[in-house]
Amino acid sequence: MRSIGFVVLLATLAAPALAELPPLSPDELDANATHVIAGIVTQVFTARKVHEDRKGWEDDVVCLEIRVVDVEKGEGIAVGQLVYARTWDAAERPDGWAGPGGQYEVPAVGALVRVHLEQGEDGGRDILIPNGINAAGSYEGVLRHKPWTKSAESFEAGGSDYFVLEVEGGEKHFVRPTSAVDEARLKELDGKAVAIRGSIVPGVEVEIDPNSPHPVGESTVRRGKGLRAYEVTAR
Repeated sequence: MRSIGFVVLLATLAAPALAELPPLSPDELDANATHVIAGIVTQVFTARKVHEDRKGWEDDVVCLEIRVVDVEKGEGIAVGQLVYARTWDAAERPDGWAGPGGQYEVPAVGALVRVHLEQGEDGGRDILIPNGINAAGSYEGVLRHKPWTKSAESFEAGGSDYFVLEVEGGEKHFVRPTSAVDEARLKELDGKAVAIRGSIVPGVEVEIDPNSPHPVGESTVRRGKGLRAYEVTAR
């Protein structure tokens, strides 16, 4: 589990024996979420819930206040808005019990996160269990603004011109503009060494039109994959 910038909720005494749910894959997270946002955690509210009908059952109920910097999926949320998102963590369980333990990690105030939400029937928003919260990563390299060419890289990037972060060691990431870091800002930094805080996203797999130019042997391509940039600075 990643823990940088995160508070891991653990019982102060003996922890319950939990059989954690396996993490959802990136594709499952994107498909199951009604909303996908990125933002800065401004408040973390917690309360202990005691299950009166289940002896020895207690949960930490958590509500995150998030200042939105990017809306990737979903309607009704705007950049700059405060969003309240709910989740939970198993605090106490009877000896020998095994089962889901809630959210893997809960961020601390100030963390920059990408969050997968599900609209609840009561109008509230719940974070997907067990790994619907992911901390933004930090990436350094040289940013390149590239024109479309008849190359496999251009085809994979999609659209016309595009941005690539060239990382030391030969690794490359397509850089995707967001509400927080728009295309104009990325163009200003073309050819410069930069530091980017953002999230690697899987994109959407689509079928290739067999009558269009495409790499030999490929039948599908992932559109929109790459690094969604939430913050960028020149180094």
